[in-house]
Amino acid sequence: MPAYDTNVSEALDDRHLERLTDANEMIAYFERQFELGSGKAGYHLSLLLGEGLVVGSPAVRAHLASRTSDQMRCLIGAFSLLHEEALNGDGEAMHFIAHYYQSGLPPLKMAVHNMFEFWVRRARAAGFGDPQGQY
Repeated sequence: MPAYDTNVSEALDDRHLERLTDANEMIAYFERQFELGSGKAGYHLSLLLGEGLVVGSPAVRAHLASRTSDQMRCLIGAFSLLHEEALNGDGEAMHFIAHYYQSGLPPLKMAVHNMFEFWVRRARAAGFGDPQGQY
């Protein structure tokens, strides 16, 4: 049994990102779970930190945009942990791994279509993703 919370995705709720203190609490939660070995927490952190995520108040968005280097650390560190979770049957981790292969996210250098398709099929079989083929 993992030492981290396997349901970290349930903690991600943009309603908690209106105040900077709430955003920092959410980031701290994901960082703790990532340190405990949760690839899903690392992936969520990569979505929260850095530029590109348009949620929360302007102060929250400015704070998150200032953490681009943390975003890369999370993307790269989460990759192998997500693989481990996916290989242990976690459909959501399979879904996230498919995103890496679809987009060529770091640490990958480019998109790898055959691996994207592999993980999409596995994620769908585990109940994640669109069964109609839209991913």
